[in-house]
Amino acid sequence: MRPAYLCTALAVVFGVLIFAYSQSPQRRVQTPQTVPTAQSISIERVVSTQQRINRYFHDEVVSKLAKCWGTVRGKGMIAFEYTYTKANGRWSFNRLKTKESTLPKGQDMLALKCMLNAVGGTSFQTDGSEAGESTFVLNWTWPVPFPANAPQLTNAMFAMRVSNGAGETEDCDGSGTHPRCYTCTLGQSCKKVCVGGQQCTLNETKDPKSPCTAQGYCASGGPYGVIGSAPINLLVPTRN
Repeated sequence: MRPAYLCTALAVVFGVLIFAYSQSPQRRVQTPQTVPTAQSISIERVVSTQQRINRYFHDEVVSKLAKCWGTVRGKGMIAFEYTYTKANGRWSFNRLKTKESTLPKGQDMLALKCMLNAVGGTSFQTDGSEAGESTFVLNWTWPVPFPANAPQLTNAMFAMRVSNGAGETEDCDGSGTHPRCYTCTLGQSCKKVCVGGQQCTLNETKDPKSPCTAQGYCASGGPYGVIGSAPINLLVPTRN
């Protein structure tokens, strides 16, 4: 075979192979949407999230809660888990349950009723980064009764900026609220944090390179503090 004919034949063969490859379907790997890991959520973001939620509580809930809250007897703390669903660019209240209580027996049920009546029908604005999930779970701890210096504590909380060294902590608000959210660490394991995912899943057999997945949105805190704040001095009114 002459060289010219050989070159022509090879060109035809390569052309056919390139066309066939370009027409074959290409597999696309789809990754499920997850919340950012702790490494991508800055402390500033955690504080701004807690302050946004607290602004909602103080603007929409506390005024309706105060009268009933004053009927709850004893002194202590009660932690609620709030679940919100997304609707029209807002997180709308869906359900409520008690997680912890140091109140006298039976008073936690009264506090739950008070909070349920106050929070029903309320909502708060979504953040631009909260597009990937449909639920947001809040774990908020409330003092009983409300402190006498509540206005001062509220103003200080909204003025709070991140202090040096603020970061990993077992206290999300300066009054002992433990982190109840999750993230995937660099070592690909689940870890509790103040702001992160509502749940965390480990499945090494499915994807050995990335076995950890944090899903949903979640925040932990309280109405008078944020992560990195100093211990809060609650001046509790004396009851007769």
